[in-house]
Amino acid sequence: MRIHNLNPRSYRAKYGIPSTQPLSSRKATARRRELAQQIRPWEQAISKRATAQTKAKRPKNVSKPSRGRAASQ
Repeated sequence: MRIHNLNPRSYRAKYGIPSTQPLSSRKATARRRELAQQIRPWEQAISKRATAQTKAKRPKNVSKPSRGRAASQ
């Protein structure tokens, strides 16, 4: 998609590739599957979603205390 700016269906149609033929080799697909099992992106997505929901629930009109010098100085 990056090189040809086409989705898999359009790429196959443009270059005459049968729809049953994969666009990547078995070895590349197996390696990508192994990496996905190691990285487990579905678990990271859940934690990122939970973090985003927590941030969204925070009241926006409450100011955070300053971390700098005290205002009385």
